Amino acid sequence: MTPEFVAILSVGVSLLGIGVSLAVMLVRLSGVLRTDLKILRTDINALRTELKGDIDSLRTELKGDIDSLRTELKGDIDSLRTELKGDIDSLRTERKGDIDALRTELSEFRRDVKEEFVVHRTETRDDTAALRGEIAALRTESREDIGALRVELAGLRTDTRTDIAALRADIRDRLGSRRSSSVA
Repeated sequence: MTPEFVAILSVGVSLLGIGVSLAVMLVRLSGVLRTDLKILRTDINALRTELKGDIDSLRTELKGDIDSLRTELKGDIDSLRTELKGDIDSLRTERKGDIDALRTELSEFRRDVKEEFVVHRTETRDDTAALRGEIAALRTESREDIGALRVELAGLRTDTRTDIAALRADIRDRLGSRRSSSVA
């Protein structure tokens, strides 16, 4: 055996010792890791169970809160509906009263207009009858005046004719006297 071979063999044995030591350490380390993993798994499972409980508790609590909110909102909505219905009914009653009052006023106004119309129609008929009477009287007066004017005109015509005839006779006489004086 050569010293080199012994040196290589001793290095090989040293390496084998290191490998065995490493394998032993690896086995120990894997045992420690397994233990740590079991502990970690147990802790994770405990956390998971605790979180699940917390989540279930929150769900239950939230469900209760939501249910109470729904109940409260439903009560508020029902209260608002009742209040609005009351307000609407009140407005309808008020409006109905206003409409009834307006109908009454309109009925009274119509009656007043009819009465005024009758009064105005009667006054108009009376005024028309009075105007007709005045027109008839004016016609009669006009006829009388026209008749008087005709008589007066006829008199003026007669007077004018008489005056014209007298003037003609006078002119003839003057012309006749001038002719006689110019002939002599």
